[in-house]
Amino acid sequence: MRTRRDLLLGGAALGGGLLLPGTSPIVAAAAPPAPVSPEYRKFVFVWVHGGWDPTKVFMDSFDDRIVAGRTPGSDGVGTSDLRASYGDLHLVANPRRPSVDRFFSAHHERVAVVDGMLIRSINHPICSTLWMTGTPNAARPDWPSTIAAASASRYSVPHIIVSGYSMAGDYSAYTVYSGREGTLQQLLTGTSNFAIGADEGHPPPRLELQAAMDEYLAERAAERATGASTPIEGRLTEAYRQASERLIAFKDDTRRLDLDGGHDLRTQIPLAMTLLSSDVTRCVTLKHGNFEWDSHTENLEQDPLFEDLFSCLDLLVRSLDATPGTRASTLAEETVVVVFSEMGRTPFLNSTGGKDHWMYTSCMFFGAGIRGGRQLGGYTDTLNGETVSLETGDVVPGGAGTAITPDVIGSTLLTLAGVDPVDELGADTTLRGLLS
Repeated sequence: MRTRRDLLLGGAALGGGLLLPGTSPIVAAAAPPAPVSPEYRKFVFVWVHGGWDPTKVFMDSFDDRIVAGRTPGSDGVGTSDLRASYGDLHLVANPRRPSVDRFFSAHHERVAVVDGMLIRSINHPICSTLWMTGTPNAARPDWPSTIAAASASRYSVPHIIVSGYSMAGDYSAYTVYSGREGTLQQLLTGTSNFAIGADEGHPPPRLELQAAMDEYLAERAAERATGASTPIEGRLTEAYRQASERLIAFKDDTRRLDLDGGHDLRTQIPLAMTLLSSDVTRCVTLKHGNFEWDSHTENLEQDPLFEDLFSCLDLLVRSLDATPGTRASTLAEETVVVVFSEMGRTPFLNSTGGKDHWMYTSCMFFGAGIRGGRQLGGYTDTLNGETVSLETGDVVPGGAGTAITPDVIGSTLLTLAGVDPVDELGADTTLRGLLS
């Protein structure tokens, strides 16, 4: 059988045979690659756990009412924090956070910053639920699970959480945790101690027996689903049936993959690249920190956290650029990345030199379909969010525009994914100024 490579080589030889002596081949200008259509875009969600301080990076106001929260300089009034412009992004730089400067110096043309997002809570679990679903209702599926469900037929596990927050709701059949300690790998191979209730792992059954067991469970789940006597039993058994069938496909897709990883963001990134480039999943959720960002006593504690975060984000960008895509030459051309924290921090220091919870925050986007090099929204001098035009993302003075709330971000993500926000949310509040 002739391969695609054989055909290409044959075409080149044929073309060479038609050249006259002393002439040069005519080389057509290469056409730019066609953008990946929204329904095939992939997504990486990076959750910064605990509530970051937007004045450290995103808010460049040095008003007297804000400067108390800046990193103290040698004169004690915050001169270590400096205004820094990267193209049209106007941010904050500091020698204590050099990776922030390196990240935006290298990647600002592809990054969009959204400022002044209103969360409407200062409680960690509620903020996380609001950010990821647009509602405090814990039954509402989150954005990655909703995007994953819209393309469930193409992936064995449409949403994989390497580490982070999940509110999958009715779409739980499309979501799986890989585990911070490699537990998914252990479960699939039968080497997990807690999975079998023994002191030592046990070798898994041979592959033929595993396949027969999986098929039997899938058949029994289907029987139970069709015989459900109540609506809730029907939903649960149907989810279990789908999960059972997906388990078979997932084992086949990941048999040669190493699913261990996820101890920190730096180790989560290589696993995310493997999962996305293998076309096992459409959405991957990652996490930075484990409440270290919840700094109430010493605001300088966030400096090393921002330093590590942006060092990891630089690694993420370079990894996306270097990893082959499935519908484009690289994952960078087909993947949307959103970086967010569930809340912000107050504009003023408290009595212990730290900052408390605040319902306004910033987030970042880069990747496929994103209009980079833009800063959308904004803050007042007291770190309240400005309202905007959804069409442009520009601030509308006097609060006459639209507040950037989680449903605005969710609608935008669904639009980027080729999902009609009206079908899922009942309205289209897409921030179109963010889209390319």
